[in-house]
Amino acid sequence: MEKGEAILITGATGCGKSFLASAFGQQACLQGKKVLYFNAQKLMQRLKTCRQDGTIHKFFDKVAKTDLLIIHDFVLTRLEHTQQPDLMEIIEDRHSNIQRLWSLNGPYQVGMI
Repeated sequence: MEKGEAILITGATGCGKSFLASAFGQQACLQGKKVLYFNAQKLMQRLKTCRQDGTIHKFFDKVAKTDLLIIHDFVLTRLEHTQQPDLMEIIEDRHSNIQRLWSLNGPYQVGMI
């Protein structure tokens, strides 16, 4: 976790992606790390709401202070045009050492993320 590297968990429905992602999060919490766990659809809704009410930068700051960001069921979510730059801000945040964990249903293919 110290290197801020991304983890990608893929597999068919029911193979244990959620369990594994939760286990990573629990272990990080036990080590005193700050963890955020989002279902991708709920994260997209949160980004949209924060953009609308003017709290998007406050939300970005909260994410930047997190040691581990877990985004579950990522590919199942369709991004709206305005959500794309917000998600890229989280993914490409160069000012933090956040480790990111993504879980995807089905096989991963180049270009999906």
